[in-house]
Amino acid sequence: MRALEQAKLLHQTGRIAEAEAAYRSVLARDPNQFDALHLLGLIRYQQGRSQEAHDLLSKAVKLKPRSPRALSVWMAALLALNRLEEALTVCDRIVAIDPRDLDTLYNRAVVLSRLRRFEAALAAFDSAISVYRQHGRRIVEGQRLIQASHDVLLGWVRGLGIDGVMHEYYVRQLWDWKVALEPSRMKPGGLRVLGQACAWTLARAHARTGDRVAISAYLDGGTGFSGAIDEFAVAYADQNERDYAALADAVEKGRITAQTGI
Repeated sequence: MRALEQAKLLHQTGRIAEAEAAYRSVLARDPNQFDALHLLGLIRYQQGRSQEAHDLLSKAVKLKPRSPRALSVWMAALLALNRLEEALTVCDRIVAIDPRDLDTLYNRAVVLSRLRRFEAALAAFDSAISVYRQHGRRIVEGQRLIQASHDVLLGWVRGLGIDGVMHEYYVRQLWDWKVALEPSRMKPGGLRVLGQACAWTLARAHARTGDRVAISAYLDGGTGFSGAIDEFAVAYADQNERDYAALADAVEKGRITAQTGI
């Protein structure tokens, strides 16, 4: 088991080639080791080697037929291989285990769409939506998933709005007395620390709601993802400046009216 834990650690830290070798070493000693089959299958799927992923994962689910995570990756591999009927069968197996698995309900609808069973696909999408019919609850459940410590007053309610129409609301503290930071007044060092803290918090939220091993493997430990985020952030800031300049120009030329100094 120590070798398996070491393999998982390598996987979680993005050292994919070493993790692969470690999983293969575990399987050489025990060809029926479920976690090694499952996680090596996950790596193969993310590398685009879908047939190898299928072979590994089909063995894994024979060992643990009710493992939603292994079934989910197996379904994805089948979908990549265009084995749609088999993928649909696996989706049904997962839903039988967990009828509220939103990812699988959505994927089932996608598979049905690709099979051109459009009426069934629409019904499947509706099933996914209906897991949380109350929109306030949908928001609250999402917040509870991603936040390690959430507002104790968080909740949802349906009530009459000021427009005389019934609406769905979510409830939270109006003011929680936390410190507010002003990035516009920060020096570069402080802004860097804030960015790192925000990135860590976002990464932790994703790790709480998804498969942290899968996320780590997808990012692959390189700089491609962080570079793409850097480019997007700069492009987004530039677009904000262009949008504001266009708005100010429209106000100045009288095309629209705006109230300033609020």
